Amino acid sequence: MDAFKLQEDLLNKIKDKVGGRDQWVDLIADTLSLSKPAIYKRLNGTTALSIYDLAVLMKKFDVSFDELVHTDKLTVDFHLPTSGETVKSFFDFLEPIKSFVTSLATLPDVKIHHATSELHLFYYFLDNDLSNFKMFLHAKTLWNLKGYENLKFSINDFSGSHLIKEHTTEILEHYFRAPNVELWNENIMTNTLNQIKYFLISGFFEHPEEALVLCEKMRMLIKHLLKMAEKGKKFFPGKEVTADSGDYDLYHNELSYTNNIMLICSAHHDQVFTTYNNPNFMLSSNEKLIAFTKDWFDRVKKMSQPVSLNAQQSRMLLFNQIEKKINVTILEIKSLLEKLTT
Repeated sequence: MDAFKLQEDLLNKIKDKVGGRDQWVDLIADTLSLSKPAIYKRLNGTTALSIYDLAVLMKKFDVSFDELVHTDKLTVDFHLPTSGETVKSFFDFLEPIKSFVTSLATLPDVKIHHATSELHLFYYFLDNDLSNFKMFLHAKTLWNLKGYENLKFSINDFSGSHLIKEHTTEILEHYFRAPNVELWNENIMTNTLNQIKYFLISGFFEHPEEALVLCEKMRMLIKHLLKMAEKGKKFFPGKEVTADSGDYDLYHNELSYTNNIMLICSAHHDQVFTTYNNPNFMLSSNEKLIAFTKDWFDRVKKMSQPVSLNAQQSRMLLFNQIEKKINVTILEIKSLLEKLTT
């Protein structure tokens, strides 16, 4: 491969990510501690970038060597926001998410396409008790946080609840500004309902009857998401739609079951987001993967039923199916509670 062609490809990728030419040149100059005339010599190919310069630019602007060299095949690089580090507190998990969503809100003309077989964790952030349950669940079963080995969950006695709410509220404030296209199926809440039952059976509730409280919170959450679908907008419970409310375009996908995939499109650059060892996530800006994912979303959306705004019949069908699953779980939990008290 020609060295100057590699250099040109790298600089073009940086330009696409950054945007305007003046800002692009200034950022490269600042990154390499060079003057603008020196940068222009590298842009027009009269001076080559050193290996060190290439490495600095690739690290700064998140461009991998593979995506410059392996252009003939789909070699995909992912960015792991937590850098693979062990989660030692709730905030080790929430901070990268907050940073990601904050940067997402600054992208021009951003739009989120989301396909999942499980309700996005962000929506559980709408209810403090459900949010705390999810954090406790991950702390006890996935992260193995110190002190949680023998601890039981209690709605009214959860350490760090106030600080967690501050983080989750800020995450939602940014996330709710971006327009969304979402693909659901009727099992969207099944995993969390099963987690509540698992906690009850395993004796992980301080007060077993709180399993029913969480199920009722699930019912309230799905009713609010129904209101969002009716209005075609994202907004907080008890609040009204505002000028900052992002569009909420929901589809019922019965044919293609998938893991948690998010495609983020904007005027600057696109990204693919996917969960990895849920609830952790990874990001990729690989152009071929993005093109493949866009095509996949287009095809699946054509096979799905619209649910938002005027699609009342399909909306009620989907949400009634979800609520029935909640009702079945409530009956199962009541039966389990009766056995625990006899």
